[in-house]
Amino acid sequence: MRLAGQKKSGVAVQATGANLSRSERHARHSYRSHPWIVIHACELARDVLPLLEGQLAAGMRPSLLTPTGAVATTAFLESPKPESLSSISLLHTWNHVREWRSLMNESAAESSSEILHAHSFSSGMAAVRASSCVVYQLKQPVEKMAAAAGHCHENSWLARSFRVAEQFVLTRAAAVVVHDHAQRLACLERGVNAGNTFLIPEPIEHSLLESNPERQWLIESARAGSETVFLLVPGLPAPDWESRDALSRWMRVLCNVRREHADVRLVILADAPAKDAIH
Repeated sequence: MRLAGQKKSGVAVQATGANLSRSERHARHSYRSHPWIVIHACELARDVLPLLEGQLAAGMRPSLLTPTGAVATTAFLESPKPESLSSISLLHTWNHVREWRSLMNESAAESSSEILHAHSFSSGMAAVRASSCVVYQLKQPVEKMAAAAGHCHENSWLARSFRVAEQFVLTRAAAVVVHDHAQRLACLERGVNAGNTFLIPEPIEHSLLESNPERQWLIESARAGSETVFLLVPGLPAPDWESRDALSRWMRVLCNVRREHADVRLVILADAPAKDAIH
């Protein structure tokens, strides 16, 4: 009797599944985002505000850790406080790394988070020694930043030594985030695993949309509808091969988004000569 009952129940389940609409079946099997607990170790809290807002909207639980200590995310978003960043030369960078290690130990960053996101060399060096789940944000190599600030020559022995030190951070981090294709290639050349390197373009500038606060101009130019999702690309790289590579990446993004939302438009904000690369 038990086996018969189980078989009957199975038939009922199959019949129920057959009567579900496509949207209902998709909703039943849709991916549920995990509420990741993330600590952002950054020199200035305001530098990661767009990222915090996006993660909060996605259901994640981000928090802030700055040289002044832990910062309440919600309170900072509601009333950001003025911040100042003092320039730190390469000669004093290792002292700053030790300060970050103390901050992470005092805040129990490793045990109180699932992801430790480091946004600077000093915080990154401290993070990879404290946690195995580190995301390292690489905006520019440390030796280039020091040379741009006038602290040393890019090819000096001091700059080369820090390049080696950053190599340690890059290869020890669980993931490396870059903002352009050139930086991604540089990471691969320095031995970073391609599967651990993520190219995420910078957010589009608000000024591009401030002159047209409504989306009607997008709807009209793209012949879209009120429910259309727009992907705005603020320009393409100058060399032809980089333009083709960038377009290929954006087409893959478009395909992924269309799995969840069929009505999507890819809008590229570029000069007239860019049409040749697109066609």
